Amino acid sequence: MAVGFLDEQRIIVGSHDGLGVLDAATGAVLDRSEDPSGDYAWFHEPPPTAFYEDGEGLHRVPVAGLWGGVLSSTTRDGWSCRMTPRGVELAGPNGSGFVVDDEEAPRACGFSPLGRVFVFATSPTLHVGVRTLT
Repeated sequence: MAVGFLDEQRIIVGSHDGLGVLDAATGAVLDRSEDPSGDYAWFHEPPPTAFYEDGEGLHRVPVAGLWGGVLSSTTRDGWSCRMTPRGVELAGPNGSGFVVDDEEAPRACGFSPLGRVFVFATSPTLHVGVRTLT
């Protein structure tokens, strides 16, 4: 339903069943908040935001997905992304780039605030790319 970034290491993913926090590098589930009533208590707008509480306090995380919202489509060092009918295209500096081919219904794509992590979310899949920033 929605995806965003807690920081450069953690991705937040909202679904019909609740809210999950994933390690960007490994995909491991770090935390999960169930939503058994299905009322999307984790979601608030405007703008589309996921609320997540942990030992550090309450986080208000901008998200993008089924209900709108946007993630950054560019990085400071020249990468950009754009959704296509068959997935997403990433274009890098000096003509580098690649395509993520996924014909499922797209939800969102974009970069973490510093550009270390890239996500492309479809209805059933979350594609994640992580890079080292120099």
